[in-house]
Amino acid sequence: MSLSESDFSATPVWRFVVPGELPDHEADESHVLPHDKPLFLGDHASFLVRASYMLEDATYLPGIVQVDILGNNVEFTPCSVFAAGKEIDALGTEAATRLARILKSSRAQPKRWTLDVLIEGESRARSQAIRKPGIAQALGLLSQLVRLKFSR
Repeated sequence: MSLSESDFSATPVWRFVVPGELPDHEADESHVLPHDKPLFLGDHASFLVRASYMLEDATYLPGIVQVDILGNNVEFTPCSVFAAGKEIDALGTEAATRLARILKSSRAQPKRWTLDVLIEGESRARSQAIRKPGIAQALGLLSQLVRLKFSR
C-alpha cells in the first residue's frame, strides 16, 4: 500500500502490521493500517507518523517519520517530505536538489523534523535535527537497524 500526503492529512498515524495479523496472505510487515489510538511508551510497534520538516531557509513542509516504539525506547527515522504533490526521501542525497528545484530556493536541505502527534503523557512533540547526508548518517542508520533487529 502506498500512502500519500492526503492519507496523512486524514489519518496522522499508520501502524505496520505484524505477520499473520491480517487474513490476506499477501499482507506482511510492509503493510500499514490506520491507527487511531495514542502512541505510548511500553508498546512494541512501528508506525509512520505525520511530521513537519523545517528546511534550511526556515520553510516548513509536511512529511513522514517512522517511529519504532520498543518498550521504553523510541527510535525515529525521517522518511519523506511532501512538496508540490511529490514525495521526496528526506535522507536522500538528492533531497536538497529536488526540493530546491520544486520550491525555487537555494537553501532547501531538510534540517529538522517535528512530529505532529504527541506520545501519550508527553507535553511537547518529539523533534530532532537531521544530519547532512553522508557517511555519518549512513552509520547512524545502520546502528539503528541493528538495535531494532535485536530488540524484538
